[in-house]
Amino acid sequence: MQLVILAGGKGTRLGNIDIPKCLVKINNKPILQYQIELALKYGITDIYIMASYFSQQVKDFLSNFNPHGTNIQCRVDDQLRGTAGCLVPIKSYLIEPFMVFYGDLMMDFNVQRFIDYANEGKRLCTLISHVSDHLYDSDVIEMNNYYVHVFSRTHKSMSHWTNAGVYILSPDIFKYINVDDYSDFTHDIFPAALMSGEVIKAYCTDEYIKDIGTPERLEQVKKQFGG
Repeated sequence: MQLVILAGGKGTRLGNIDIPKCLVKINNKPILQYQIELALKYGITDIYIMASYFSQQVKDFLSNFNPHGTNIQCRVDDQLRGTAGCLVPIKSYLIEPFMVFYGDLMMDFNVQRFIDYANEGKRLCTLISHVSDHLYDSDVIEMNNYYVHVFSRTHKSMSHWTNAGVYILSPDIFKYINVDDYSDFTHDIFPAALMSGEVIKAYCTDEYIKDIGTPERLEQVKKQFGG
């Protein structure tokens, strides 16, 4: 399975940082390295890093960290395309189901178990969902037998399940991504796909998946990982 890591975000909520969020260090190691090592642990060696802001720093990191036997490529796009639109430049390479990580996540979960669940039936997307401790700025998941509806963070819902930012996607996802427009998975692509009758299922877990999108959450992750 291929992996795409979305590493193009500005990180504006973290304040005036001069590095991409994926290179923020936890216990003296960049988050991007943790993510790559997690993928390699489960035999995923074909990895695309989608970079934008401070992309040269991502390239420099990968020039020094490129484990033997891997195909890790950094793709730079200066056009602001969104979490879904940024996949357009590598569309021709993603011809089988592929995994997506948001680049600001610290994670420790059983990747193989997630893949096995995604392989249980034909679906456009399998996403990881967990209970968030910051519902006010999370994308909410409502489920019926693990079939999902996905709502943006402005939606008022009684659900405590949220989108963790980890997907396995069918290449059919590109039917819903306009090559010329900015598009976000939660705001644009998933709602359009669900309206068309596509199947999106949730993989619910309490395994560790935590974003470092705000200074408070970054400090929490640092404490949990010893720096």
